[in-house]
Amino acid sequence: MYSPSWLVCWKPGTPLQDSDVWYYTQADTVSGNKRTKGWGYLHASEVTVPRHPVPGLNRCTWSDPLMPRTTTGE
Repeated sequence: MYSPSWLVCWKPGTPLQDSDVWYYTQADTVSGNKRTKGWGYLHASEVTVPRHPVPGLNRCTWSDPLMPRTTTGE
């Protein structure tokens, strides 16, 4: 992954390498499904930060319909 990274939000997902955190972002290049224009999820193992989810980054509201939009990851 290139640095710096631009992350929109995070959501819990399929566990991988001891973490279930996935970040929603847009890729630098578009490959595969052209309809998504590079938008998709990136596993936490690809993001170098002290802890996951990134403190202060909102949880993706569309991943949990019961979660209010103002909730942030902790």
